[in-house]
Amino acid sequence: MDTAESFFSPPDQSKESDEEALSIDIDSAGSSAASIWRSNELTCRRKLIDSQLSNVCNQGGTYRGKQLDDREGAGELQWDYTATQQTYSKIYIADDLSISPMAGLPEQAGPSSLELIYCTMVYNHEQAQKDSRKAKIANKQVQSLIKRLVKSCHDISTCITTMETRTNVLETEVKAAVKQSAVQELQISDIQWKLEDAENHQRHNNVQILGLAEGLEGQVTRAYIVSLLKKAFPDLVGWNWEMEIQRAHRFPI
Repeated sequence: MDTAESFFSPPDQSKESDEEALSIDIDSAGSSAASIWRSNELTCRRKLIDSQLSNVCNQGGTYRGKQLDDREGAGELQWDYTATQQTYSKIYIADDLSISPMAGLPEQAGPSSLELIYCTMVYNHEQAQKDSRKAKIANKQVQSLIKRLVKSCHDISTCITTMETRTNVLETEVKAAVKQSAVQELQISDIQWKLEDAENHQRHNNVQILGLAEGLEGQVTRAYIVSLLKKAFPDLVGWNWEMEIQRAHRFPI
């Protein structure tokens, strides 16, 4: 049996029964011999626990969620164990030979108290190992969650950067489209004016004056035509309204 199994194995009940029977026989023979024997028995039990706990410390086990080794963690467990050793040493102070052999030992100072301490230490050690395993599992889960969160944040940052780039491209394209639209509006206005002028050329109420040499009308064609009409129709001069020509242009024949 290795050290770990021997540390967690319960005490040998048959051996204790033999020792208790032997203790009764010796007590019947003489209380002084019984006191000496029980003192030796308790000393052996303490040395056994000392050896088992020392082996656990030297092998680098876990205690209170902390990994132990020969330099650091073992000192913490050894300190706690020393305090425990002092505790049950006080319990068995009645085994000192200076006490009267006839006084006997209190019941709580017998092997049952040592077994209780032993079981308590084993239980605490098991709980410490369980807490250590739970802490390791929780730590792994937290680390995994942190990694996922970091990856998600990185993905979100990448998406935001991509969207900013695409938005800048779209903004540039929209500005170019607005400029293009303004130019097209000017072109449309010019085309509308030319179309209206072409329609007016085809109207039947247009007055066509033939025989005028090119350039004779000067810079303002409408004013020249008004002057011709006034000369042709002198009666119109005395009217109350002013003659006006909206549009006049040369039409190619």
